[in-house]
Amino acid sequence: MFLLGAVQLVLVMVLWFGELIARRSGATLPFVVPSTWVHAFLMLYGVYIFFIYGFLFTVFPRWMSGTEVAPGRYMSVATTAAVGLVTIYSGLFTHRLVLAVGLGLHLLAWLGAIAVLADVYRRAKKRRVHE
Repeated sequence: MFLLGAVQLVLVMVLWFGELIARRSGATLPFVVPSTWVHAFLMLYGVYIFFIYGFLFTVFPRWMSGTEVAPGRYMSVATTAAVGLVTIYSGLFTHRLVLAVGLGLHLLAWLGAIAVLADVYRRAKKRRVHE
């Protein structure tokens, strides 16, 4: 997850740098939605989420004295999120429908992560809360 987050961070920086260079020359990249929306979404929901997933899938089971998240479960979340982002990148330059499919896949990954963490909580030996 942390590797995907690092790769995504570099991709977002390269994409935004390209947009800034295009603006400097009086143009913009041919996004199907406003570029500020693209930057905001990718920074908030495309980069940090991988770091959050990686941290929670590692620490949350230990904190709850539960079982570790199986590799198949966290890899399915990571793969779905990554495929969603690849589709989002493709949709940014092609069509809003492709972009919507990518957003749907990315949301599906979020829901999968919530399901995994809820299962860890449900099976935990001691359900601790942070006060």
